[in-house]
Amino acid sequence: MELDPDSLDSVCEAAEHIVQGQINYYEGLSYGGTVGGFVAPYYWWHAGEVFGGWVDYWHFCKPDNETFEKILSDAMLHQAGSKWDYMPSNQSMTEGNDDQGIWGLALLQAAERNFTDHEDHSWLSLAQAIYNQMSSRWDDTTCNGGLRWQIFTWNSGYNYKNSISNGCFFHIAARLYRYTDDDRYLKEAEKIWDWMWGVGFMKYKEENDDFIIYDGADDQTNCTDLTVHRWSYIYGVFLGGCAYLYNATGDDIWKERVEEILVATDDYFYNNSILIEKTCAPWGRCNTDQRFFLALLTRNMGLTATLIPSMHDHIRDKMLKKSAVAAAQSCSGGDDGVTCGQNWNYNGWDGKFGLGEQTNALETIMTMITTDHVPYTADTGGSSKSVPDSGNHSTTSVNNNVFDVATKDRAGAAVLTAVVLGLTLSGDESSSFFMGQDDGSDVASISSSRSLPSTLSSLPTSEDQESFHSWLQEEHARRYSAINDNESQERRSYGSRSSRPSTKTGGALVGIEDFGRLRTTNSREGRMLLRYSLPLIVTFVLEHFFSIVCLLVVGHLGKNELAAVSLGSMTSTISLAIFEGIATALDTLCPQAYGAGNLEMVSVHVQRCMMFSMLVFIPVALFWWNCHYLLRYVIQEQQVLELTTLFLRIFILGGPPYIFFECFKRFLQAQGIFEAGTGVLFVSAPLNIALSWFLVWNKTYGIGYAGAPIATVINFWVMDILLVMYTIFIDGKQCWNGFCSIADLFRKWGQLSHLAIPGIVMLESEYVAYEIMTLFASYFGTVELAAQSAVGSIASLTYMVPFAVSIAASTRIANFIGGQNIFSAKKATNTSLVFGLVVACLNGLVLWSAKGFIAGLFTKDEEVVELIKRLLNPLVSVLQIFDGVASVASGVLRAQGQQKIGGVINFLSYYAFGLPLALVLCKTLDLKLFGLWIGIGSGMVLISLSETIFILLCDWEAIMMKAGLMIETDSDSDM
Repeated sequence: MELDPDSLDSVCEAAEHIVQGQINYYEGLSYGGTVGGFVAPYYWWHAGEVFGGWVDYWHFCKPDNETFEKILSDAMLHQAGSKWDYMPSNQSMTEGNDDQGIWGLALLQAAERNFTDHEDHSWLSLAQAIYNQMSSRWDDTTCNGGLRWQIFTWNSGYNYKNSISNGCFFHIAARLYRYTDDDRYLKEAEKIWDWMWGVGFMKYKEENDDFIIYDGADDQTNCTDLTVHRWSYIYGVFLGGCAYLYNATGDDIWKERVEEILVATDDYFYNNSILIEKTCAPWGRCNTDQRFFLALLTRNMGLTATLIPSMHDHIRDKMLKKSAVAAAQSCSGGDDGVTCGQNWNYNGWDGKFGLGEQTNALETIMTMITTDHVPYTADTGGSSKSVPDSGNHSTTSVNNNVFDVATKDRAGAAVLTAVVLGLTLSGDESSSFFMGQDDGSDVASISSSRSLPSTLSSLPTSEDQESFHSWLQEEHARRYSAINDNESQERRSYGSRSSRPSTKTGGALVGIEDFGRLRTTNSREGRMLLRYSLPLIVTFVLEHFFSIVCLLVVGHLGKNELAAVSLGSMTSTISLAIFEGIATALDTLCPQAYGAGNLEMVSVHVQRCMMFSMLVFIPVALFWWNCHYLLRYVIQEQQVLELTTLFLRIFILGGPPYIFFECFKRFLQAQGIFEAGTGVLFVSAPLNIALSWFLVWNKTYGIGYAGAPIATVINFWVMDILLVMYTIFIDGKQCWNGFCSIADLFRKWGQLSHLAIPGIVMLESEYVAYEIMTLFASYFGTVELAAQSAVGSIASLTYMVPFAVSIAASTRIANFIGGQNIFSAKKATNTSLVFGLVVACLNGLVLWSAKGFIAGLFTKDEEVVELIKRLLNPLVSVLQIFDGVASVASGVLRAQGQQKIGGVINFLSYYAFGLPLALVLCKTLDLKLFGLWIGIGSGMVLISLSETIFILLCDWEAIMMKAGLMIETDSDSDM
């Protein structure tokens, strides 16, 4: 659609097409539909925003019949409720302050444009009723004041105070003051503005003095835990309110505030000089609510341009004109060729569609007219009458039978609405009905609808009317069916939703929990961590026993066999840690994709990681096959060298299934399925013991030493088969989208390696550090070596507990990050750190209190037992606390996609600080094992403190944007 922004006819022609597209979503013209409502998934407040735009269309473009005026008037009045306060019975369980506030803006738009008043209730008086209702809800019990997001205590978000609710209240007060010149409205507006600054919802960003309006905060923290998202409609309502106050008072302070908001808007909400909902749109994660936000910003920019003439040219020509032209160009899709899109930088229709896209385009295009027409007041031609105590339910006249949505019988209006639909606009031969979910993730089909008559002379005959009514009902049912099949249960009923998602998140509902909307609690996250961690602990312990079984089964063959299997196990463990490190990239990618509702990408990430790992495994396999060339410089005994080489060559066949298990395990963990690995290992662990004994010791079929690695390899394959069977027959297949193409498998490896390489460094740093400690210990004598081996084994085993917590925490936090839910991500992070500290303390307490028993499990040699006890009490026991905290903190960093920070900290802490200190203490000061553990423990302390500080000081907004960008680029390139 081409637009001449300086032509009234061009603007109105474009607006006509867009309004026709909006009417296709309107329920009030459908049999049995809600008058004043739109089809699911659109909410009550969306209707209020749409009707505000329709008022301007009616006023400036003057549709050439009276039918449109009647549709709009009926729609706005039908939602007033029996008490005329915009608390209608169909919203009696779910209405929020922001919902009512948006309707207040539409009513003021009607009052200021002299839209025909109801005979008993003026538009101004209805807006005053909303003002009085909102004023009565001002809550001083928390955060020193402010409106809550929700009105009713039972709604999710009641404990949240947000900027949009208070912004609507401020805006309504400002407009009422200008229209009526009543000082009480001015005082209220000033109070709200001061409160916004006092509570911290408005502030200057320290590093560059940017003016910022944040989304809100939980009043349970006295509004100290800010949700730092920025949304255009919040800036819009405050911008317009300040402009009205400057126009009414002439006070330069309000003009300065307008300038600050305009500068902040220009800095944040533009891309290539075209408007964009920057917090969600760049990566395509705007939810149904967020796809309406720009409309309120542009409407208020237009109002500001006309209320402050000195700013007119800058706002209209510099800030709005290019966006208006781009918005019109986006309206070139669908079967009708005039369906509007979301991305105005696309130079055409981007494939997105919905009521929000239509509304944003209409408001922006209409600013090319509205900027030249000052809104009326009571003194400048406004006809709407003031009733200051309206909505107080004491002096307001109420007719309970006229427009009560719940009791009015609409069945008899079917014939009328069919006719009205035909009379709505002069227009085209066809229009479009849109089906499918309005979440922006996929583009559903668009079908052509029946042509609508544009004049009274083209009204259908009675036979045609009957056919038309049937068609209306079919279309209504079809649209609801298509939408409801793809929307979450919470969003299926327009008039009776259980709770509305917060406008500060863009996540989608996935599985049981909606990670984009859930406002979690510490207790909830604690329970989830416990639930997730327990099966993981069992899984890791059982995995740990695979190498122990090899040692136990082979150890009785002879000392050379025991030495060879020990060296082979150590080499394979260090080598396989590379692939465990690569798989940690999935701790970021898969849960974030799952939390964002991008289920298909979960399987894509896993398959890419497998392919990446298999290519990395090729040089590892070559090293294992030819390891004797290197190991001969370390191993003097020829038989030990040959047996070690044999072990590793057999183990080459175990590399691929190990890689598959580590990757596919994370495929399930991202979905909150942690018990799968435990179930698999409950089967494979005893099978490994039996098979190892059979292949090593069975007199008929046993093959001796080689049987141990063969048994382990077979069990790796069995584990994979069982994991796949679990996914197919029990749970997890919902995220499987089939096998990727070869081209898809090799995409985004830069992103994968950016996460995988630091993950490898994080794991290998600690693994290799422990092996170096064992090597150092061998120089001190047999007693020290035996004690170090025992304590190292104990530490490795107990480490499985906080490591399990770290995996659970990483998954949980990444889910919330994927859902763009800062509040819950921060809550889960804080809970995880505390939970990890508690678990680490319990670990240390167990080692300290059971030191004698633990030492006795390893040896009867009193000298070794005594040395083990001295190491455990208290040195190693205390270090368990820091090691545990470091493990959980590393999990949080993986969830945030900040593996690089963890990798650098781990490497420097161990190799630039811990190990050099250990060498000095054990050699120079002759502290031997105590020096080793003090040195390596100092590295653990440094890691735990450094990572925790990084987490506590992290930029959550940047993390969310980075995660959203990854999700968007994945969706654009791969799906």
